[in-house]
Amino acid sequence: MRRTIKIRLILISLFLFLITYSILFNVMESDYECCGENCPVCVLLNLSESNIKLFTIAADSLIVLVTIALSFFIFHTRIVFPSKITKTLISQKIRIND
Repeated sequence: MRRTIKIRLILISLFLFLITYSILFNVMESDYECCGENCPVCVLLNLSESNIKLFTIAADSLIVLVTIALSFFIFHTRIVFPSKITKTLISQKIRIND
């Protein structure tokens, strides 16, 4: 169990380092002038930009998954426990009158 947690932490830290390095590399080389067709710095700039785009896609999909999970949880609790959610002062007063 602890081994898998350590592996997860290592992978997360490597991923965050990669994204941080990509952002810093783009910032430092933002004023670079290309020297030709097979420019190694331009290749690295394109690679770092694709890493940043990959991170934003992963973050967006994570946000969508969390939103779906929360909406399912809220919907599920309303179906399973409707009496706890629908008990308001007004609904109790209507029940007394009926």
